[in-house]
Amino acid sequence: MNRYVLGLILAGMVGGAQAGQTVALGFSEHSAQAKYTKDVGSGQIGGAEAGAGLLFNSSGDFLVEASLNVFNEAGTKLPGLVLGLGGKTYLSSWDSREILALAIGGQVNYPIPSYERFVLHLDAYYAPDIVTFKDANAFLELATRAEYELLPQGAAFVEWRRFAARTGGYMEKVDTGLRLGFRIKF
Repeated sequence: MNRYVLGLILAGMVGGAQAGQTVALGFSEHSAQAKYTKDVGSGQIGGAEAGAGLLFNSSGDFLVEASLNVFNEAGTKLPGLVLGLGGKTYLSSWDSREILALAIGGQVNYPIPSYERFVLHLDAYYAPDIVTFKDANAFLELATRAEYELLPQGAAFVEWRRFAARTGGYMEKVDTGLRLGFRIKF
C-alpha cells in the first residue's frame, strides 16, 4: 500500500474527530501507528468504544485493525482501575504474507494514585487457528504503555508493542518494539 494513501487515511482519521473520541499517534524508527476510538455507549454499568487503527513501516507493509470493547471500573479496592473486554479484527500484508484474524482479549488501565497524571495501560489480544486466515494460523498482540497527561485533553506516552503471527511452527514478529507518541481526546 502506498505511503501517501496511508497518510491520507491518517489525516481523515484526525479530521473526522468529534466529542467523545480519541486519536493516538505513535512512532518508532521504522514504523508509525495511528489509532482512533469513539465512545459508542456509556451508562452506570460501564461504557463501550469502537476503534480503528493503522500501522505501516518503511518497507511498505501494513496492518489495519478494527475493535469493539466494553469497559468499567473494576471495584473499590483499587480506585481508578478500569478493565476492558472485547475483540479486534486484523488485516495485514507483511513480508509478502497476508493475514486476516479475529481476536479476543482485553485491556487494563490504571492511573497511579500518588502520581495523578501517570497511567499504566496493558493490552492483550489473541486469535487462534480457527479464526486466523490466509497465510497465518494464529495472531497475537501484546502491549504495555506508560502515559503522562500533559493537558486534560492530551497525553504523551512510551509503549512497547508486539504483533506476531504463527506462520509455521512458531510465532514470528510482524512488528515489535518501542514507540513514542501522543494521545488527544476530543
